[in-house]
Amino acid sequence: MKLMETLNQCINAGHEMTKAIAIAQFNDDSPEARKITRRWRIGEAADLVGVSSQAIRDAEKAGRLPHPDMEIRGRVEQRVGYTIEQINHMRDVFGTRLRRAEDVFPPVIGVAAHKGGVYKTSVSVHLAQDLALKGLRVLLVEGNDPGEQPQCITDGYQIFIFMQKTLSCLSILGKRTMSLMQ
Repeated sequence: MKLMETLNQCINAGHEMTKAIAIAQFNDDSPEARKITRRWRIGEAADLVGVSSQAIRDAEKAGRLPHPDMEIRGRVEQRVGYTIEQINHMRDVFGTRLRRAEDVFPPVIGVAAHKGGVYKTSVSVHLAQDLALKGLRVLLVEGNDPGEQPQCITDGYQIFIFMQKTLSCLSILGKRTMSLMQ
């Protein structure tokens, strides 16, 4: 089998897994169905961006940031909060988005134990969610046969999930993979 055929099979398998996860989670495969609907208050957004709430308000007034989404609650117009996309845009405007230099390899974090039922999956998923909320791109590789990471990821942050079947595809792409299973 030629390399390009193998790569295309890996890509197609990844698309099928993503589609199956989306249908299982949201009963829909459209990008809109997978969109994060949570909104963060200005104080929470400021903490995530790494600036003060006042800095966000000042940037909105100065036109560096778009005006916040508002809604009428009773007789008062109030902010409805910020989406993760708006928070990432704020990080770009304020220059606080975390980036690694292009000549630096991304860090690899492994969560392992020689026993079942010790929260390896929970630790992995929560760590991936936290890093994604901080604006990082995260690749979560499940190498555990009974792993349940796709079922645990409910908010759909920028986390890319690969199941064990794709470990061989990652190896073909020149990525180092390791299985702790015997």
